[in-house]
Amino acid sequence: MINHRWRVWLRVFIFWIPIAVKAQVQTFDQALVWTRYNVRWQMQPKWALHLEADNRIFIKPSYGAHQFIAHLHIHRRFLRNQEIWGGFTFSRVAAQRPEIEGLAMAEYRLWQAFFVRNKVFQHRLRTEQRFFPESNSGGFRVAFRIFG
Repeated sequence: MINHRWRVWLRVFIFWIPIAVKAQVQTFDQALVWTRYNVRWQMQPKWALHLEADNRIFIKPSYGAHQFIAHLHIHRRFLRNQEIWGGFTFSRVAAQRPEIEGLAMAEYRLWQAFFVRNKVFQHRLRTEQRFFPESNSGGFRVAFRIFG
């Protein structure tokens, strides 16, 4: 009985592969250049300010900006192994197909994180509040995420 079930599942899997492969989205040949800027300013022994900027641009095909992300966050150390972070992120992402110009989406993100580490492990708990502009209503669509 087990052998028969295994054969049935194997046949289903083998016949399903061509269907799944055919359903894949067409890929486009692209080349990107990614530049990154990162500054850390230690304000006091327990406080630090971070500023990061990422810029990705297409070089093949020649299109220009693909993605720009700017992060500003502050870190506060409580103990030698515990920190709390909070920050703001702005990102602007263009279409995956660079020949479609004018299609770009902005996102505004507030986030908070708690970080703890010891000799065995390190762990970060992060929450995000994401805001996407709605083009037709003038408002924002809001999304929340938590990472642990």
